[in-house]
Amino acid sequence: MTETSSPDRLRGEGEMARRTAAHDWSATPLGPIESWPQSLKTAVDIVLGSGHAMQLAWGSERTILYNDAYAPMLGACHPDGSVHWSTAGAASSTMVTASRSA
Repeated sequence: MTETSSPDRLRGEGEMARRTAAHDWSATPLGPIESWPQSLKTAVDIVLGSGHAMQLAWGSERTILYNDAYAPMLGACHPDGSVHWSTAGAASSTMVTASRSA
């Protein structure tokens, strides 16, 4: 069951939900979670709560957020012990760019 979300708390119970909630987003183009627009929080809640592989590329820099089911698609780019958002973002960005040209 998914946890109830407060306005500044993301939902989800999986590894990526925990990593996303614990990550210091203030050093990224997204800024701290508290400053995210409600539309981003809602989209992230949908991604993190889904059992289907999902990723979200947000903003002009395509900051990538993804769920547990999507992680295996990233292979070695998925974080191993710590969050490497720039590496995961580069791998997913290639997929997003390729899908846009198809």
